[in-house]
Amino acid sequence: TEIYTLSLHDALPISVVGTTGGQAFSLQSGLLTVLPPADPGNTAQEVAFGINDHSTIVGQFTDNLTDTEPGFVYMNGQFTILNPVPNAAVVNAQSINDNGLVTGFYSTDGQHQHGFFYNTTTGTFTLPADPVQPNLFLTQFLGINDNGLAVGYWQDNAGSQHGFLYNLGSQSYTFMDDPN
Repeated sequence: TEIYTLSLHDALPISVVGTTGGQAFSLQSGLLTVLPPADPGNTAQEVAFGINDHSTIVGQFTDNLTDTEPGFVYMNGQFTILNPVPNAAVVNAQSINDNGLVTGFYSTDGQHQHGFFYNTTTGTFTLPADPVQPNLFLTQFLGINDNGLAVGYWQDNAGSQHGFLYNLGSQSYTFMDDPN
């Protein structure tokens, strides 16, 4: 069993999502729920990475039919499959805020990764530009708050990871590195 998100809020019960035995689950108010397959008959395994205060869950599954790993949003008992670009091989939907904005990352070649945002209200994707950094290899967006600030990192060709904040409103990066 792997737990990916633990949501603690003063006024709300604890919510946890993750995977066990290849099945995504949520644990809310002591009630364990195993999610159904994102694509019945074709889902090999599934993992939930994030949950918001409205119990909307985001994650990823392995699609046996296409041999890809699409992302998903699970809201009100229905799945929305996420593929920010038509040729995405891997999509990790990592986090969702209370406004229904999803963030994560995708890859078309299995190595280089790029961030994305998905608006559950409008059903539209936003693909932010990768940061302009020397020797950039990949970018991962890992979380987003209700004010439109996303967190993640970019990795260089040597494998070093460099943290950032991304402001959706100004479409700008603020970089955070250990000065040592």
